[in-house]
Amino acid sequence: MEHSESSTATHIPAYPAPSSDPPSLKNEFDSHLQSTVTSLKNDFVSGARAMADSSLYNLSTLVSLAAATASTKEELWDGARHAAKQLSLARPAMSAAITACLLRALSSIQETLSNSSEEKSEMSVEELAQLALSTIERILEERKTAFEKLGESFSSWVTQRYNLTQSSSHELRILTLSNSSSIRTALLSLLSNSPTLTLHLTILESRPRFEGADMALALQKAAPDPNKLKITLAPDCAVGTVSSNIQIVLLGADRITSSGSVSNKVGSLAAALSAKHHSTSTRVVVASDIDKVVAPGAEDHLESHSAEEVTKAWSADTRTRLGDKVQVFGEWFEWVNEGLIDVYVTEKGALSKGEVGRLGEQVGALERVIFGE
Repeated sequence: MEHSESSTATHIPAYPAPSSDPPSLKNEFDSHLQSTVTSLKNDFVSGARAMADSSLYNLSTLVSLAAATASTKEELWDGARHAAKQLSLARPAMSAAITACLLRALSSIQETLSNSSEEKSEMSVEELAQLALSTIERILEERKTAFEKLGESFSSWVTQRYNLTQSSSHELRILTLSNSSSIRTALLSLLSNSPTLTLHLTILESRPRFEGADMALALQKAAPDPNKLKITLAPDCAVGTVSSNIQIVLLGADRITSSGSVSNKVGSLAAALSAKHHSTSTRVVVASDIDKVVAPGAEDHLESHSAEEVTKAWSADTRTRLGDKVQVFGEWFEWVNEGLIDVYVTEKGALSKGEVGRLGEQVGALERVIFGE
């Protein structure tokens, strides 16, 4: 089913706080939740991981606001669940990371609250809320460490696959696109851990917003030794040519199905197909945290954006004369079939398709327990 994004706010159900609470407290919860949902819906700059972090951070605020209206542990839990559910629905095309992150956080919160109740049955709602906030804070810190582990996993996989050693020089040719924080982390970790490696990196410029150029700048600034990083920027239409001598196609992911197919920025499928056509030894590698894996049967959502995203790069005369006489393709994400992907590099290491499938089953089980679905 296609999902069309717009800049208008989406009305979300209000949290049914106890009627005895002051309306201002209930309204503050609903207002902050509405504002956060709208912000996620209209964020076309941040990647899926950054949006998941933002959702988790805002869940912390919403738990505090829910505590102001809740009189029991059950009401506090319902408030947290309601907030997490609405946040997970805010941006369907990017929902995988947001949903999994919030589900795992709520599972930890639920366990913390249950353990505390057994130890101290008289804890107040405010004390329970503080425990929940501490849990979220701990998870946010753990996510930073997990991101570093993703980079280490990629570096380790490349080192083993291509027999990189510290005693001799090596060259590696990688093709990538867009501006994924996972890809930046993976590449910078590889460069840091392999000082004798010269990396020839081809980046597709990634229309319509040319995120590839942004990533090239970020990598050039952060590279431990800029002389060891040779970047070539190429227009998307040149992918068939620039993929002819590539050893690795490195893709990010906004969504990974339990069977291993990956939804990523348009251009990903062409990059994988072209490189595999030129050489069967080319490896297609997905760099992603495990939160991108969705439950089996999870609904697919495509984003369609306005024609202006593409046409603003045209001449003014062409834009005026064509007007609405042509249709402009506006989808930003596409699927890369699992058959084209060789390995999934995550904070848990390099995973097979079977391991990805088991992660999807875990997410599905959490969703049924937490959201009752």
